Amino acid sequence: RLLLDNAADVVYHTQNGIVQWISPSVTDVLGWAPEDLIGKSSRDKWHPDDRDAAFALRDDAYDGKIGVGVFRFRSVDGHYVWIEITLKPYKDATGDVGAVGSMRDVSARIEAEEALVASEQAYRLLAEMEGDHAHRLEELDEERSRLFQNISHEFRTPLSVIHGPLQSVINSPRVDLSAVDRGELEATL
Repeated sequence: RLLLDNAADVVYHTQNGIVQWISPSVTDVLGWAPEDLIGKSSRDKWHPDDRDAAFALRDDAYDGKIGVGVFRFRSVDGHYVWIEITLKPYKDATGDVGAVGSMRDVSARIEAEEALVASEQAYRLLAEMEGDHAHRLEELDEERSRLFQNISHEFRTPLSVIHGPLQSVINSPRVDLSAVDRGELEATL
């Protein structure tokens, strides 16, 4: 009794879906006084999304199976606490079936796991964005190269057309050029 009354985990006994006994540590974990829960069903205390799974775990224990589950249980102030439950079948002296279980607050663990998943998703998204960014930079580099090739071609063609006649003028013995004019034509070439 000393261990049960002072354990950090909540220890309890249910029979026919009704809490028969629960340790005082329920006050520390969930805020409820033991007398708030003893003699009652816990049906309305389970998060609606977890209720069926929690009762399936209880029913499995009533059928003789040991089980473990993580569910949300409503605290006295109305917020939900993630708890890990371990249930073990129990038969009393008259043969009535029930379950003995323990509850432990695992909210910090669940929050850490959720934070890790969120962090991994953010990292994956960042990696995908970086890959997309690198791919886009490669595409832009290819587009830039094509643009410069086109521009270069567009300039070379008219320059080739101009180059020949300028060369002819500079080299022609019939054209009398001053040194300044010759220098400018050579610079142009």
